[in-house]
Amino acid sequence: MKKLLCLLLILLLLGGCTQENTEAGINYSKYQGQDYINELKNFTVREKNVDNTVDNEEFNAVLDEFFDYYVTYSYVSMHNTVMDYKKYGLEKPEIELGELNYGNLHDMTDEIELLKKLKSFDYDSLSYRQQYDYETMEYSMYETLASYFYEDIFPLLSVSEDLFGNLITIFTEFGFYDKESVDDYIVLLGDVDRYINDALVYAEKQGANGIYATDYCIDYELEFINNFVSKIEDNELIASFDREIDKLDFLTAEEKTAYKAQNKEIVINEVIPAYQLAGETLPNYYGKISDEDAALYKYSKEYAELLYMLNGSNNENIDTVFTKLKDSADYDVAQFFTCLYDEKIYGEFARYNDGEYPDNMPAADFEEMLEFLRTNMSSIYPQLAEVDYAVSELDPTVVQSSVRAYYANGPIDDLNRNTIKVNPEVLSSGSLFPTYFVLAHEGFPGHLYQNIYFMNTDFHPVRSVISFIGYTEGYAVTAQKECMNLLNFKNADTAFAMYYNETYYFKIYSIIDMGINYYGWTNEDIENFMDEIGIFGDSNGYGATFREILTAMPGMYCSYGLGITYYDDLRTRTEEALGDKFDSVTYYDYILKNGPLPFCILEGEVQEYINSNK
Repeated sequence: MKKLLCLLLILLLLGGCTQENTEAGINYSKYQGQDYINELKNFTVREKNVDNTVDNEEFNAVLDEFFDYYVTYSYVSMHNTVMDYKKYGLEKPEIELGELNYGNLHDMTDEIELLKKLKSFDYDSLSYRQQYDYETMEYSMYETLASYFYEDIFPLLSVSEDLFGNLITIFTEFGFYDKESVDDYIVLLGDVDRYINDALVYAEKQGANGIYATDYCIDYELEFINNFVSKIEDNELIASFDREIDKLDFLTAEEKTAYKAQNKEIVINEVIPAYQLAGETLPNYYGKISDEDAALYKYSKEYAELLYMLNGSNNENIDTVFTKLKDSADYDVAQFFTCLYDEKIYGEFARYNDGEYPDNMPAADFEEMLEFLRTNMSSIYPQLAEVDYAVSELDPTVVQSSVRAYYANGPIDDLNRNTIKVNPEVLSSGSLFPTYFVLAHEGFPGHLYQNIYFMNTDFHPVRSVISFIGYTEGYAVTAQKECMNLLNFKNADTAFAMYYNETYYFKIYSIIDMGINYYGWTNEDIENFMDEIGIFGDSNGYGATFREILTAMPGMYCSYGLGITYYDDLRTRTEEALGDKFDSVTYYDYILKNGPLPFCILEGEVQEYINSNK
């Protein structure tokens, strides 16, 4: 799932502050990231009052304040969240891509005041739904406040941030709701050159403090930039805009022509030159830092710990998490090899990897495959009302090589604006299985279904802007596993073998990531682990390769690897507790009905399901 909220548009940087306040045991006079990391570690989940359905209206008013604050923080955030901002009583922010100003201390007063208001409420006075909102907002605020202290130590030109790719996605996925939004697009597009210039200045200042992107990161961004500027008159920002403008029935033919001309002029004379300048500047950063020195723990071990908490949506001790992750990967590998030791399963597995398919495997057509998934998933997941979506291939000039596909959700007041974009490279393998996995992950029963299911509940709008990426990505990887059970394999265990063959790297790469960036693994340590896990063959020389990749994107695999590890653990515990009483449809209703959650809160939700079905 590709986040379309504008990443890094306003960087919130390390520094001290003199305000002093104390509320509920939190010492606000010490603005240190470790304080908020400790708040996350010590976060306690409370018991919910399932029978209380009466909302506390004063609490809803505070949630409204949270919503207003988060959504109007930037224009892009507001535009992606709501179609009719006036209906929600929101004031439109300045139409810009935000500021990149290295060393500019963020004033946390507003966030702290909102947290104080939240914590002033008696938890028991809240309805069942509001109790989930309370805990979710409290946990999210600790994440936010902790993160502010470490933004300046993370290289801006990193694979994790993907500044140049995400910037283009803002425009290729921009929603045109009315004439005002088309005008806003033109203004926003005109801010790209200023924003990129600010980004280059930011990177230069960051480098003056010894913080650089690695050569791998520079290569990654240059590949995207060179692809993007390879087209001028037919650039994808021109072609995609023209396609979308032609669909708008609220514009006259004359207005469409005028807007197309404006867009083309800005793309050719401002956007492309800004990207070309970046392409000329980035090579200056080659060789500034080694992969060994780029390991995150060398900057800040505290931040490395926080990063794995954020990406894994967990608050457990990092050593506990690492052990859990390794145990889970060991179990999967053992199960995988057990399947392959069975001649019948191995034979079927080999045939399907060699071009054969189950007799009900849908065709390569995206819509047909998604409809197969949507129609057949009802035996595993709760029913979902009809929902519209569009699915298509990405233009090769605006897709990063690491992106297989993404789902872009629409605003909360128009649930039928759902887009899935697929990297055409996914189809190049000649097998249907990669496409099947990708569409299950992004569409049904993955991100699209997950998002729309929650959006059809009685949720408060603020929950639409609160994300826990380990929850969402771990769920989507789980969806990939479940979708294999929809195909008519002759041997049930072949489904697991096919799933594992496609997804094993999520957990294993997460282990290596944490080993490098938190525990300080050497190349020999990496290769010893690879030999121990037994899935890679000869590991000689691969330590340096993994280091190069995973110092460029610390934490990225962990949202998938840690996420699926927690989901696997929850599922195992639930099935052991309920035995034959376990029901997949009801289980997933509990998983989904309260929206994205950190796993400590989700565990309580699953326990509710267990308690109500024993």
